[in-house]
Amino acid sequence: MDQDQSRLGYLYEQVQQIIKEFKRFSIIWNFLIFLYFFVGVGAFWVSYKIEAKIFIDIYKNENSWIAAAVFEFAKALTVIFQRAFWAARNEITVPRFIRFLTIFFQIFLFVLSIICTITLVASVVVRPGEKEQREKDKTEIEKTHIIKYATLENEKTSELNLLKEKHDVELKNYDELYEELKNNAYNQTKNYYIPIINELEAQQTKEMYITDSSGRFKGKRYDDFERRKKEAQAEYNKRLTELDQHFADRQKIHNQERRQIIERQGYDRDGLIKNYNQKRKNIDLEKRELLNDIESDRKYSEDRKVQNEMVVKALDVLNDGILRNFYDKAKVSYTSFTSLLSLLISILLEMTIYLTFNCFVITQSDRFRTMLQQQNIMLAAKKNF
Repeated sequence: MDQDQSRLGYLYEQVQQIIKEFKRFSIIWNFLIFLYFFVGVGAFWVSYKIEAKIFIDIYKNENSWIAAAVFEFAKALTVIFQRAFWAARNEITVPRFIRFLTIFFQIFLFVLSIICTITLVASVVVRPGEKEQREKDKTEIEKTHIIKYATLENEKTSELNLLKEKHDVELKNYDELYEELKNNAYNQTKNYYIPIINELEAQQTKEMYITDSSGRFKGKRYDDFERRKKEAQAEYNKRLTELDQHFADRQKIHNQERRQIIERQGYDRDGLIKNYNQKRKNIDLEKRELLNDIESDRKYSEDRKVQNEMVVKALDVLNDGILRNFYDKAKVSYTSFTSLLSLLISILLEMTIYLTFNCFVITQSDRFRTMLQQQNIMLAAKKNF
């Protein structure tokens, strides 16, 4: 009998040990279940934040987060209730149309979340420094062309000043040449006639003082000198009148030619200004082409300065260190890599939400079935009563 009691005591101890181990396992298992569930909640929260940001950025409305919250809660709760009803399919009947509609509804919500995640990840990974580099390049172009405009304006001002000086000298020389020609004509006439008149007057004066012993005037050539002097003076005056008339007519021609020179100089000045205006238009066109080139995607599509440095280094290792060992021309482009990365992150995020909520509901399906069974028993009892 003591032996039987000993066996019973040993068996009791083993049962107690098994119960303790089961309780310990049950606690750990429940902790893991809830931890896994909170992983899904975290993925759900991340997905919501991504979707809310995309909605706000696209629609430019701070209240767009409400739509994102509605879609995310609809997605999560649909997963939970669909799995719960599927687990309790023997206790509750769901119409086929509702089942198909739920599946399509889930698919559309997951696709929406995937698109939003791809958009956000792509905006972070695909050429993240593009905006900053684009603004920097625009600023550099503006600075460069400000200098070009200032240099061109200085050259224009300098050229116009030089042209004005040249035109002033040209007009001055033309006027001086005309005045010199005029003065030479008058001086030549004066130098020719004045000595003759002065000589005749001097001779006439000598004749005026010639007398005999009794004091009587004996200057027989006095009248001849007087006549010749008057003729010379008349010729001199006539020549001066002719010169006055000639240069009066010549002044009109001179003024007309002077206006033509000024007009031609105006054409030269206008041509110079037009030339510099064309140069400025060329600079404007060059600036516009550079700015258009900056705005185009092809400008930075392969520019390492705007790409994510970590992705660039990863591609260097992947392309140069791995793929080329198998095939020389094998290469993964930056766009392909970032697209694949964005797609992978978005799919994994949505799969995390779907699987964690599904698994959590599966672990709780027995409780849900029991609840439905008790509810059905109560309903049947009420009917029978």
